[in-house]
Parts: sequence; structure tokens; C-alpha cells
Amino acid sequence: MIKLGDKKARRDTGLFRIDGIKLAKEALEKGVKIEKIFLSESADIELPALPGSCRLIRTTDEVFEKISEEKSPEGIICVAKHLDNLVKIVTINNGDTVFSDGKRLFLAESVRDPGNLGTLIRSANALGCERMIISADCADLYNPKTLRAAMGAIFSIEIVAVESMSEAISALRANGRRIFAAALDRDARRLGSFELLPTDVFVVGNEGHGLANTTVGECTESVYIPMKAGAESLNAAAAAAVILWEQARNFI
Repeated sequence: MIKLGDKKARRDTGLFRIDGIKLAKEALEKGVKIEKIFLSESADIELPALPGSCRLIRTTDEVFEKISEEKSPEGIICVAKHLDNLVKIVTINNGDTVFSDGKRLFLAESVRDPGNLGTLIRSANALGCERMIISADCADLYNPKTLRAAMGAIFSIEIVAVESMSEAISALRANGRRIFAAALDRDARRLGSFELLPTDVFVVGNEGHGLANTTVGECTESVYIPMKAGAESLNAAAAAAVILWEQARNFI
């Protein structure tokens, strides 16, 4: 179980760990397939009914502290199977429902920081997105830091990983979507200065380097977030929250 802190072990086993009370309860309520629950002997935690296939294992506090990845362990760790709402797509087909079914979308390219990716997922879910499309080089969705930042949103929103973001954008545009790159370039339009549609899609990029030029080139237009002169640029998660709110305020 300790090995599940490693990305390769999570991939090879098809399992991941959930640390902490709140996230564990949300996982159980959302029907996540949990195989084992480890409880420390001193933990006084009231859990919802467990599925019959789930093993409940009590450990000493000393053992629990050794297997916990939290600074202040809450006495519960779940081992769960990979989530059904997280899908991997390698070959992009314009007719695939991922690109043609009209769901509210948000796109993220090369967001490497797990905390940023988790926060972005949480914001997207809260502000009405039904699906996120992320590039395959984004942070691991099952990284404990991603899970903690995303909280229960990771169990609710559909997330699709693609090998080529520019090809995904091309497929979305072929299905009538407008795609806006969050990029400060010469022709970028000010966010809030034009009418948005519920079918519009935004894409944010890497924390340090932004979006790839090929990705920006596939988008319909670029947009920028107006800020006071001299201010530092927002990180990917903060920028995404502003953009998501601007779109969502008329549609949720």
C-alpha cells in the first residue's frame, strides 16, 4: 500500500490511495470502488455502509503513521480502484462523443503541478463544467496532492487525457465549437469584452511557459485577463477560475 505513493505502482496495479476523512467519505458516497480501508486504532470515525467487497483493517497508531502521507494523519486511508470517469484517449476521432456531444468543457495543457491541476478540477466542477480535456503530460490525476486539491470534484467530473491538444482542439472546432486560448498575444481579446456562448471552450497552459504555439494556432482566438499594471501573471489554477466564472455567471 505504501508503494501507491509512486505513480508507476498506481499505474501497474490500477489502484490509488485516498488519505483523510472528508475525501474518504465523499468517495464512499460517490460509489468509488474501494478495496481496503485502513483505520488507526485511536480513530473514532463514523463511516457510511461499506460494500461487502471492502476490507476494513485496523492498525496501531504507530503503524498508521508510517503508512500515512499526511503531516497530521486523520486515521483513515482507503485503497481504491482507478475511477471510471477518468478516461485515456490516444487516437482522436472527430466523431467521438467526447468532441461532439455538446457538454460544457474546459481544457488544460501541460499543467505539471498536482496542486494546480487539482484546484483547476475543483473550480471546473463547481462552475458547471461536465468534462475536462487534459494533455497526457499533465500531473498525475491520482497523485495525493492532486486528489487533496480537487477534493470530491475528482469523483464527479469526467476527465479525458489526450496525446495531442492541438488535434483535440481541431476536433472540437470541426464540431462547431469556438476555442479560446488563454494567451497574451498581440491579437488577444480582453476577457469580458465580448459575449460568450455556453458551447465556448477555453484552454489554459503550463505554469511557466503557457500554451504551445501549435495549440494557440489551432484555437479560434486568444483572450487575456485584465489586471493592474505591473501585476504578476496568475498561475494556471487562478487564471482558470477567473475564466470559468466569466463564462459560468450567465449559464449556471
